[in-house]
Amino acid sequence: MVSLGLYALEKPDVRANVCLSCHVGSDAPGQFVDHRLMAAGHPRMSFELDLFTALQRHHDEDVDYFLRKEVSTGAQVWAVGQARALERQLTLFSNPNLNMDGIFPEPVFFDCQSCHQDISDDPNYRPNAVLNPVRPVTPGQVRFNDAHMIMLLAIAEQIAPNEADALRQEIKAFHASLSGHGDRSEASEALQLTASRFATFAGSADFNRERTLGLIERIADDVVTDRYTDYAAAEQAVMAIDTLLSSMVAADQVALSEVDAIRGGVELAYDAVSDSNRYSQLALANALRDLRADVTGLR
Repeated sequence: MVSLGLYALEKPDVRANVCLSCHVGSDAPGQFVDHRLMAAGHPRMSFELDLFTALQRHHDEDVDYFLRKEVSTGAQVWAVGQARALERQLTLFSNPNLNMDGIFPEPVFFDCQSCHQDISDDPNYRPNAVLNPVRPVTPGQVRFNDAHMIMLLAIAEQIAPNEADALRQEIKAFHASLSGHGDRSEASEALQLTASRFATFAGSADFNRERTLGLIERIADDVVTDRYTDYAAAEQAVMAIDTLLSSMVAADQVALSEVDAIRGGVELAYDAVSDSNRYSQLALANALRDLRADVTGLR
């Protein structure tokens, strides 16, 4: 049926590119959501491939399906989705027909809370902007939505530690280029190519029990939690942990009863990101610290 025009959606890379065309957008006519559409009521842009697949699953993957199809783990699907989402985001951002709105950069590429936050004349008011350790951006500057960068860096630190530092430097160079330090096109292209390479690598990586547990622990680690200064990245972190635990259950790497026993910790993490307008990094950090201890107990 693929020869007749259907897509081999069992392949994470194919599924990612098809889903991203709507959930993030493309340069095809009518497939790019700009900030003017957001102002008209379009929901905030968010994408997580494996969880979105599960939430709108249209069939059960039974024994016959596994015999006919090349089936990937949820962890693989998640990792490929993160890498391809970043690649697509940067591809659109590099498109001169899409990345400007009049004299301003197209706002849809940037973090919503950079602008959408409380404004007060109260002398006791304190802005809620927090410096991010992997983003050389000072308060007052509009921040690029780097949620997928932060997730991809966590993936790299766990499954490709030899390449993690280079990715970290590329992320910093990209953010610096938006502040006028360095060539923006060059920095964007370099990071885009790295994301594409990681997508290929993640699609064939072995997300075994130890590696997946290590990845969950890394996402919930204090060092990485310090990067969740913005809601979008925090949301991705919580969805990732939920997705990776579900992947482990589906792959018989951990018993469902064991995950159910720590489900309360996952729900507390979800509570911390339940409202983008009231997001508290401290509340999330506390929830993830407890959840990390629960996950370590699965070893």
